[in-house]
Amino acid sequence: MSGLVVSAMLLGGASTASAENESKLKLMTVPLPYELPDRPAGAITSGKIFLNLCPGGCTVRPGMDDATTDTSSLVTQVKNLPEYTGWQTGEWAQVLECVKEVYSPYAVVVTDVRPPSTDSYAEIMIGGSPQDIGLPQGVGGVASVVPGCGANPKGVSFAFTSAINIFAAEAGGSRVHGLCWIIAQETAHNFIGAGHAYEFIEDGRSACNDPMTYRADCGGQKFFRNKVAREGDFAPCGMPDGQSNNLCYCGGQRNAHQKMLEVFGAGQTTIAPPTVMVNFPAAGASLGATVTGLAGSKRGVERVEMYLNGWKWDTKPGALFGRTGQMNPSSYQFAVPGNLPNSTYDIVLKAYDDLGANTSSATVTVNKGGPCTSAEACAKGQKCENGRCFWDQPTAEIGEDCTYNEFCKSNMCQGTAEQQICTQKCIPGTTDSCPTDSGLECLETGPGQGICFLPEDGGGCCSVGRDSNGWIPGALGALAFGVIVLRPRRKRA
Repeated sequence: MSGLVVSAMLLGGASTASAENESKLKLMTVPLPYELPDRPAGAITSGKIFLNLCPGGCTVRPGMDDATTDTSSLVTQVKNLPEYTGWQTGEWAQVLECVKEVYSPYAVVVTDVRPPSTDSYAEIMIGGSPQDIGLPQGVGGVASVVPGCGANPKGVSFAFTSAINIFAAEAGGSRVHGLCWIIAQETAHNFIGAGHAYEFIEDGRSACNDPMTYRADCGGQKFFRNKVAREGDFAPCGMPDGQSNNLCYCGGQRNAHQKMLEVFGAGQTTIAPPTVMVNFPAAGASLGATVTGLAGSKRGVERVEMYLNGWKWDTKPGALFGRTGQMNPSSYQFAVPGNLPNSTYDIVLKAYDDLGANTSSATVTVNKGGPCTSAEACAKGQKCENGRCFWDQPTAEIGEDCTYNEFCKSNMCQGTAEQQICTQKCIPGTTDSCPTDSGLECLETGPGQGICFLPEDGGGCCSVGRDSNGWIPGALGALAFGVIVLRPRRKRA
């Protein structure tokens, strides 16, 4: 059995000028007087979320949460939430579409028409002010949540339109994106419990582009991100932030997208894959020191890869998200190694969003020093055909012995002076961060970063040699080895 707490968005007088690195929204939790049975993952098979605009006002009754009867544990007596009448032309239709897009990757229906009373659904009432239901001034939104990150599928939450312009300031100036953010967060609390996203563990970037955040250092439309986020309000959870209790509710980290999939199952995203193009060099030109391209997506670009003759040579992370979101499109520049073999080259850029949706650019064919004439003029392990130096597609799996990166499907060959294996990046302490049954463990190489490698009996540090320039032709001399210092090993949770 799980008791309930209340998660509320408290507004601390944020304005466009004050919304710098962090939102003025704060977390408040109070215990509620009843319990729900624990609900296993995947138990919600026909989810619905009703966005109630409260035409003529919403009557809210006290009791256990039940959206079908507008009953909420957040009130102690019957209350009325007034209808909001300040919508700008077409504004609500845009908000509704925004929320539908945010939830589209999951098997859940978002509607502003009340479902039949025989259906099970969650509800968010949109309108009025917190005082209308007996909450203190400054609350922007509120939801009852199940501790332990469980689901409350008939939960009733609130988004108070008295704060709509503050929402806009926190979301980069857009009333639509601001209200969409609050609706997405408060409804999500009904399904994935308490806890907010502070920063993404893999790259340390702010989680400001996920609706589960309180941070306002970027704006635009927010989506549940397929990235492990460290929990926290205005600092990593468990650390004082000066504005909230900042508790760790879900083990200190969580992937909001994966949690939604566990609850609802997969839907079909309505956001198109990224667009991408090569804009330098032009077809037929000489290949110089750089390749540049443009890539963009409504959801945001997670990474862009550069391929030369079918081989991935470089990857750039998606552009930073700014006040109005990620620039669409953004420019990406790739460095071309100076000792790349002479060859004809087909350039392709490939752009991904965080869900893995991707698009490849049109091929741009260029030349460097003329077409190759034999494999001897190409890089280690390459062939020469049709004037192009190229590698066969890799065959080695994680854990297999290797001598250069391009032999591995992961494009990562690392190890000691005595042994190198195909490996991948991992997050220390994360369950199944390395392939199951591979016999490898995540060895820490830096804060929140590691590689999958053979377990060490001693548990100390070691140096790992890496074939960091596997493409260098043998005629240019011995392979260069870098050194990676591994931190003490951490076993997987």
